[in-house]
Amino acid sequence: MKNITKLLSLVLIFAFAVSTNTADAQTRKKKKKSDKVDEYFDDQGTILQRAWYGADLSFNFIPIPGFGNIIAYGISPMAGIKINEWFSVGPRVQFSVLNGRIFEQFRVEDFAFKFNAVTVGAGAFARARIGRAYFAHVEFDRVSYSQPRNGQLTFNNQGKIDLERIGQSHFYVGAGYHGQIGTQWGYQITALFDTLVDRDTWANTLPITTRFGINYKF
Repeated sequence: MKNITKLLSLVLIFAFAVSTNTADAQTRKKKKKSDKVDEYFDDQGTILQRAWYGADLSFNFIPIPGFGNIIAYGISPMAGIKINEWFSVGPRVQFSVLNGRIFEQFRVEDFAFKFNAVTVGAGAFARARIGRAYFAHVEFDRVSYSQPRNGQLTFNNQGKIDLERIGQSHFYVGAGYHGQIGTQWGYQITALFDTLVDRDTWANTLPITTRFGINYKF
């Protein structure tokens, strides 16, 4: 009985020593991994420290064949998170107001000579710096537009053009130029091509968008 007790005691002492050594090794491993993670974030900074901000101002003249012309103006805020020194990703939203002028032959008792509509949209972009002054830009947007219902000029009981909303997707690819204003502020000029526009419509207008804006900490 004494021999069995001694044997069990030795087994328990051995098991305790092994478990203690294993736990200590795991603790050191976790601490080492944690130190690496902390070191990475110390180098990269927090998300807010790695963020930059911008806004594009838009002004477009849009002809509508057979109907008239539209002038659109608005603002599109954006925020980018720097993955590294040259590459960043982030969201972008847009808001614009459209003022339309319909050709005079479509006037009905002086109604609907003009109309107003609002366009809203949201999307995401990726931007890669090329040197100090240039960048490549890709972006996907989903935009809600107002247009004459069914593509026809009909009028509601207030004598205004009857509008409907349509959703449309855009996938832009392009490039831009970045100029510095002081130490942290800058301006940006971007030219983008919409790859989702039907090629048959290129005869009326090319799907090219030009943007002008400002940025902070880019």
